[in-house]
Amino acid sequence: MLFNQIYTIFIVIIAILIVYKSKFFSDDYINKNLVISAFVLKLLSFIGFYYIYTFYYTDRNTADMYKYFDDANWLYKCLLKNPKAFIQVITRENMTSTALFYNDKVMHWFISSDLALENNHRFIIIVNLLCRFFSRGDILIHGVVFNLLSFTGLWSIYKAVNTFIQKPKPLIFLPIMFMPSILFWGSGLLKESIVLFLMGVSFYCFVKFTQHKKLSLLITSLLFVFLLFFIKIYIAIALLLVFLLLFIIDFILYKRVIMISFIYVLVITLALIFIGNIDYIQHDIDTKIQNSIKLTNSVVVKSNYNIYDATSTDLNIFKVLPNALIVSFLRPFPWEISNPFMIVSFLENYFIIILLMLSIYLLFRNKDIIDNRTIAIIIAFTIFILFTYVLSGLIAMNFGTLMRYKIPALIFLSIFPFLIFSTKISKKIEYYLK
Repeated sequence: MLFNQIYTIFIVIIAILIVYKSKFFSDDYINKNLVISAFVLKLLSFIGFYYIYTFYYTDRNTADMYKYFDDANWLYKCLLKNPKAFIQVITRENMTSTALFYNDKVMHWFISSDLALENNHRFIIIVNLLCRFFSRGDILIHGVVFNLLSFTGLWSIYKAVNTFIQKPKPLIFLPIMFMPSILFWGSGLLKESIVLFLMGVSFYCFVKFTQHKKLSLLITSLLFVFLLFFIKIYIAIALLLVFLLLFIIDFILYKRVIMISFIYVLVITLALIFIGNIDYIQHDIDTKIQNSIKLTNSVVVKSNYNIYDATSTDLNIFKVLPNALIVSFLRPFPWEISNPFMIVSFLENYFIIILLMLSIYLLFRNKDIIDNRTIAIIIAFTIFILFTYVLSGLIAMNFGTLMRYKIPALIFLSIFPFLIFSTKISKKIEYYLK
C-alpha cells in the first residue's frame, strides 16, 4: 500500500518535471510557475472528478470513467495470461474457454450498433491499456497520463493561436486553462481528455505548417485528425473545415479574408445540406438522435431537455437547428438549474456573452484593434463553434452531457473576447502573467 502511494507520487513528479523542463511548455509571455500551477490545478481537478465518479456514480458499469478503465484492466490481464486469448477477445473469433471468460468481463469493447458514424470507445480503452503496463492498476496514474495529454493539447492551442495572429495575446491562456468546464471535464478519464490532446496537437502542427510549409507538419496534423475520427467524428470534420479555410486564405490573400470566408461558408453550407440528405448518413444521424431521446426518456432527471416535437415521428432536424443553437449557447436558464454543474454552465454561458458584447463594443470603438489574420482565425473558429454547438445541442439531451460535448468549441469561444481586446489591455494583463 505504501509502495503504491510512493509510486503514484513519483509518477506525478515525473509529469510535473516534463512540463517544467520541456521547452515546448515555455513561453515568452507566461511565467513558467503559472504554467506549472495550471497543470497542478488540472491534477487536483482530476481528484475531484475521481471522487465524484467513485462515490456519486457508484455503478462502475455505467460510470464512464470506470467503463474504459475496467475493460482495459481485464484486457491487460488476458494479454499477460494468454496472448492468443487476447487476440480472440478483441476479434471475437474462435474463442477458447479462457477467451470466453475474459470476453464476459470486457463489456464495452464491442458496441451493438450498426451506425457507420458511431463514436468508438476502443481508442480510450487502448490508451488505458497502454497505461496499464506501468500504472500497476492505479487509476490515479491513468489520470496523470490523461491530464498530461489534455494539458499538452490545451497548451498547443494556446501556442498555435499566438503563433498564427500577428500580435501575441498572452491573456488567452487564462480561459483555455481555467474555464471551469474545460478544467473539470478535460481532466477526467473520458474521451474529452484525448480529444483535447489530438485536436490541440493537430491544430498546432497545421499552424506551423502554414508558416514553414514543411510536409512533415501537415502529415502529422492530418494523422492526429485521422485518430480523432475514431473518437469524435464531428470534431474531426469541424477541425478539417477550419484547416481548409485557413489553408485557402493563407495561399491567397489575407486582404480578401471577408470575401473568401463568405464564399467558403456558403459552399460548405450547401455541401453539408447535400451530404445530410444522403440516405445512410441521414439514417445514422436520425438513429443517433432517436437513441439519445430513448436514453433520456429512460432516465428521467431534471437536467434532461428535449428540443424535438414529442408528438411527431419525424425529427425535422433542420427545423430544430435554432433550438439546438439556443440550448448550446443560452441554456440552462436560471429556472432550469437543478445541480451545481448546471450553475457552472449557466455562469459560463453568460460570462462569455457579456465579454463578447464588451469586445464587440470595443471593436466598433476602434476598428484597428484586430488585423486580417485575427479576423481569419475568428471566422474559422466561428465555423468550428457553430458546427459543434449545433450537433451537441441536437444529440446531448442532457445539460451535463451537453457541457462535455461543447468543450472543444467552448475553448475557441472563450478566447474570442481576448483576441479582440486591445493591445493596451493585453499589456496590462501580460505584466501580471509574467
